[in-house]
Amino acid sequence: SRFTPFDFVLLLSVAVVIGILFNLSNPNRIPLYPRELLQAPPPEISFTKTLELMNDPAVLLIDARPSQFFEQGRISGAINLPTALFDFVYSMRLSGMDPGRPLLVYGRTLSKRYDLEVAAALRARGHTSVLIIEAGFGQWEKKGLPVEP
Repeated sequence: SRFTPFDFVLLLSVAVVIGILFNLSNPNRIPLYPRELLQAPPPEISFTKTLELMNDPAVLLIDARPSQFFEQGRISGAINLPTALFDFVYSMRLSGMDPGRPLLVYGRTLSKRYDLEVAAALRARGHTSVLIIEAGFGQWEKKGLPVEP
């Protein structure tokens, strides 16, 4: 009457199958994998092209990094749309915006690609012109391009 490795594998397999079936039957199910994996990433644009587009008043710059990073420095004219507060900030500032309006997203850090997460969330909300600025804010700042403190 000892617990064998087979018993452990059997019990674990049954638990996983029940968990997956419960999740699939739930209308508020949790995705089993990130949806971003199935989508092609938004196109990246160069710093030169970004500077050209910044002169267009229809273009909106979005900083996807957490608020602490945004407060330390940002590209001139950008608004902060952090992943942790995406739904709240989006509903307050961007929900009534034209879905065809060009959105330039940046937010790459050494440890995380916030820009990809926010770009995917914007595309999921129906925005069709979402572009990611290459290399992120750190490289932008190193090149001496316009920033705000």
